[in-house]
Amino acid sequence: MDPTAIQADMGLITIVDTPEEWADMQGLVLSEFQMRQQGIRVTDFAYHELVKMRRFRLSYKAHKRRKTAAHRKEEEREMQLMQAQSKRDDEYLARMKNALEKKMMEDQEFALLVAQRDVFTADTKVEEAPGLNGVVLPDGLSILSPSSSATPKPDAAVDYSEFSTADTGNHHKPGPDGTILHYRTLIAWNEATNVTTYHEVPITEEEYQRHLKKQQKQHQQKQAFCHGHPGHLRLGRYTCCGKGIGNFGCHQSPRHGATQAVWELQEDFQLHETPQDCKHARRCIALDCEMGLTDMGEPELIRVSAVDYFSGETLLDALVFPKVKMWHLNTQYSGVSWPMLYDAHLKDNTIAGRDVARQLLWNFVGPETIVITHGGREDFLALRWLHPNVIDTLECEDRRFDPEHPRTLKNLAKVHLGREIQRTGRGHDSLEDARACRDLLHWYVQNLPAKMKVKVVPPVYVHVSWEDIVAKGVPSTGIEWNPS
Repeated sequence: MDPTAIQADMGLITIVDTPEEWADMQGLVLSEFQMRQQGIRVTDFAYHELVKMRRFRLSYKAHKRRKTAAHRKEEEREMQLMQAQSKRDDEYLARMKNALEKKMMEDQEFALLVAQRDVFTADTKVEEAPGLNGVVLPDGLSILSPSSSATPKPDAAVDYSEFSTADTGNHHKPGPDGTILHYRTLIAWNEATNVTTYHEVPITEEEYQRHLKKQQKQHQQKQAFCHGHPGHLRLGRYTCCGKGIGNFGCHQSPRHGATQAVWELQEDFQLHETPQDCKHARRCIALDCEMGLTDMGEPELIRVSAVDYFSGETLLDALVFPKVKMWHLNTQYSGVSWPMLYDAHLKDNTIAGRDVARQLLWNFVGPETIVITHGGREDFLALRWLHPNVIDTLECEDRRFDPEHPRTLKNLAKVHLGREIQRTGRGHDSLEDARACRDLLHWYVQNLPAKMKVKVVPPVYVHVSWEDIVAKGVPSTGIEWNPS
C-alpha cells in the first residue's frame, strides 16, 4: 500500500524520505554524552550501580507520592488506626495466652484428681471396678490392684511439654535388624477417663517422604508476605482498589527488602546490544513502551509499540506477559489491566516476556536504525537494550529558545501538533504515543533552527601548566604572583 495513503488513513503527518530530512534527523541523534545526561544506558551495568538503583527504587521512586497537607492528615489517621488495631491484636493474643495457661492448669488439676480417685478406688474397692485392672494409661499411669507395688505418675495424665496444636512430627527408632523405622505420633482423648494419650503408629518410607514434601510446601506457603496498597489516598480511599483506610493490603510482596543474589541481579539486568545481522532493518522507527511495577519496585515491560517513521506503518503493537512476579500494572498510566492482560494471554495474543519483545523489535532495527522515543530511559531499560542511534523528543524540546512546560508528550502534542492524546482517562495508549512521537519529531525537523540541528559533543578539557601560560606571554597586570 502507498505510504501516503497509510498516513492519510491514520490521520498522521505525511513524511517524505528526502536527503534534507535525513540530514536534519542525523543532527538530532543523541551523542554518547547526551545519552548519559538523559539517563539512557550506553554500557552494561556494574554491580554497584545495580545495588544503588535497586535501593533507590525500593526506598523512593516505587513509593513516591506527593505529600500534600490532606495526604499527610490521612496518613496520620491511617497510622493511628493501624496502631490501634495492633494494640487490639496484642490484647487479644494476651487474653488467649492467659486463657490457654488457665485451661492447662485446670486440665492438670483435673487429671491429678482423676488419677488420685482411680488409685483410691483401686486400693479400697477393687470389686466395684472388675474390668479396669491392667489398663495402662500414658507414661505408666494405670489402674492397679491392691497387691501391685508399682507407683503411678498422677501428673502425667496430660503431658503439655509434648503437646502441640500443629501437626505433630515424625520420629525414628532403630528396628530389630538395625534399619531405621519411621513412626507417626498421634494424639487421642479418652472420653471415659478424660485422659489424653499419645500413640506411635509405624509408617512406610513412601509415607514419610510424602510427609516431608508436604512440610516443605507448607513452609514455602508460610513465608511472610508484605501486604500493602500501591495506590495513594484520595478522599479517604486508595486509588488502587477503592478500599478505605485500615483495610487489608490489596497487593503482596514476598519480602520487604532486596535479598536477590549477586548473580541473579546481574543476570536480570544484563543489557543487550543491537545485533548486526538484521535483514529487514528500517531507517527510522518510533518506539513507546508501557511498564508495570515488579514486587522489587522496578519497571517491567507490559506493552510495546513501534511505528515506521517514513511510512507510518505499525511494525509492532502487542501486550507483553511478564515472566517475573508483579506488584501491580500501573493501570492508571499504562492503560493495561489484569483482565485485559489475562484475556489476551488466554487467546495467545501476548508476547512471552521482555526478551521475546526485544527479539521481535530487532526484526526491524539494525545498528544504523534511528529509534525515536520521548524520555526513552525507562523504555530501553525495560527492554534491556543498548542502541547507539537514539533521538529523544524531550531533548529536542530543550533545543528550542523557549521550551514548553510541562514537557509531557500530551502537552507537546497539543501545543505543536494541535492533537489531543491520552483523552480516555484509562491510561496511555502506547501506539497512539508512538505515532505522536513520530509526528513530533517531524515538527522539530521542520521548525528548529539549522544551528540547533547538530549533534552535541562533550566539552574537551585540556590541562595547561603554568609554565606553558608564561611561555605564551600572558599580558602583565602589574601584580606579582608566585604560584608556588
